[in-house]
Amino acid sequence: MDLLKLGSAIQAELTAAKPMRVAAYLRVSTVRQADGDVSLPSQQHQIELFCQSRGWLMATIFVDAGASGTNPARTELNRMLDLACSAERPFDAIIVHSYSRLYRDLIGMEMAAKRLQKAGVDLISATQPSGTDPTQQLVRQIVALFDQHTSVENAKNVTRAMRENAQQGFWNGSRPPLGYKAVAAEQRGSKVKKVLAIDEVEAEIVRLIFDLYLKGDPASSTPPLGVTSIAAWLNQRGYQTRMGCHFGVGPLHNLLTNTVYVGRGHYSIRNSAQGLQSSKDEIIEFKVPAIIEQIQFDAVQQRLVDHNPKVTPPRVVTGPVLLTGLATCEHCGGGMTMSTGTSKSGKVYTYYACAARAQKGASVCKGNRVAMPHLDSIVLDAVEDRILPPKRIHVLLEKLIARRTEFAGSVDARLATMRTERNKLDTAINNLYRLAETGDLGIDEGLSARIQELRAQKAKVEGTILRAEAQAAPVALLHPEKVKAFSQALKDKLRNGEPILRRNYLRSVVGRVVVGDKRIIIVGSTHSLHRSIDEGTFSANGVRSFIQEWRALRDSNS
Repeated sequence: MDLLKLGSAIQAELTAAKPMRVAAYLRVSTVRQADGDVSLPSQQHQIELFCQSRGWLMATIFVDAGASGTNPARTELNRMLDLACSAERPFDAIIVHSYSRLYRDLIGMEMAAKRLQKAGVDLISATQPSGTDPTQQLVRQIVALFDQHTSVENAKNVTRAMRENAQQGFWNGSRPPLGYKAVAAEQRGSKVKKVLAIDEVEAEIVRLIFDLYLKGDPASSTPPLGVTSIAAWLNQRGYQTRMGCHFGVGPLHNLLTNTVYVGRGHYSIRNSAQGLQSSKDEIIEFKVPAIIEQIQFDAVQQRLVDHNPKVTPPRVVTGPVLLTGLATCEHCGGGMTMSTGTSKSGKVYTYYACAARAQKGASVCKGNRVAMPHLDSIVLDAVEDRILPPKRIHVLLEKLIARRTEFAGSVDARLATMRTERNKLDTAINNLYRLAETGDLGIDEGLSARIQELRAQKAKVEGTILRAEAQAAPVALLHPEKVKAFSQALKDKLRNGEPILRRNYLRSVVGRVVVGDKRIIIVGSTHSLHRSIDEGTFSANGVRSFIQEWRALRDSNS
């Protein structure tokens, strides 16, 4: 019996002599805090002092730098919890500076605490009460609840400040869109307010993408390209995104539809927490310098819609109804579709009617229906009398040429910036060559790669300079005889052409027909008109996307 007591005493002494092994967990919410080298070292120092005062051994340290306490998907946190609950259990306790470092969420905190308790691992705070006593657990839960409330309030205050910042026209710090850079505008206290400014070299890539979509590449006689073809065109010629990646279809489509390029930036388009589209009331619009002209941007949006098989059904492209896909309701902005009615005598009448009213009733839209022959006649007469007369076309084109000439004048400043950038690259390349020649810098693979990189950048800048110089040239005047011939030919096709093709002929000069109670507004693009006259074709905007035999290059179905 005495031997058993002696063995137990020896075992107790050995256990007491063995220090408790602890794992320290450190966290800061932002990368800026982690890079500042302030918060993380402070947490570690206080935890080390806490362990030394108790004779504990700090076995390992886990660090999540730039991770929110409300985010459960933290790499080091999950790795630490998995190790703590594993069979080998490399440490006896987890210690944090405060419970908020582990979680700023009551449910997440309690789930982690229960998991550790089941595995026999203690959870300790160096600055707050810790233990398994019910009172101490209650204190921990109260502290976690206050941490959660503080996190929610901080998020609300940050969101409010960022929304106010955007309403005043300042940039909130995310990566600017391609073609822009964030520059300091003013300083308020310790904070520097930034706005978007045009990066002229990148902006030329944006202009190139819009031109490729609308006009193609005149240098290589390439016709207007689709989004997928533009991605292939850019990647084949070595163009890259700001992050050094290849261009993809999705980012290019987003670029072509981003209103920031016509001077209208938007903030809070999507709820970052829920990933859902924000309502119109929540989206903030602010002004930025424009890279693309509004008329060019509108033409791109129209072409995107016309070429989208999900938006443009086959009846819009191949159907005989003249204004299908063109006529819209002035009240709700929705499309007008063909509807029919029968008189008492049994005669069938056809109308253009607002689709929203026809499908959902007058409470949704009060748009009226208009007899189809009557509206067709009004539109055709207006096009013939107010658009197609040669004198009227000359007036429209003169305004276009004046705008394009004014725009060409603004290219000079862009050219000066890009030529300066080219000179900087030339200087950098020559300096590297000079250092290599004098022996001050050894030639290795790294130096060769750097020189190739600079030369590639220079080639891109030179390419953008050539395109900008081409843009600086004003739009060429069209010969009066050519304008007259186009006008006469289009009039004939609109009145006497095949019914299925008349709608496409009309779209050569008309982009939209807005039908109201007392007025009809015909909207068109002078760019499309100029291109149709210059090319001598009646280009249709629609794509027969539902017809399997259709070919974009017109090598069949002639």
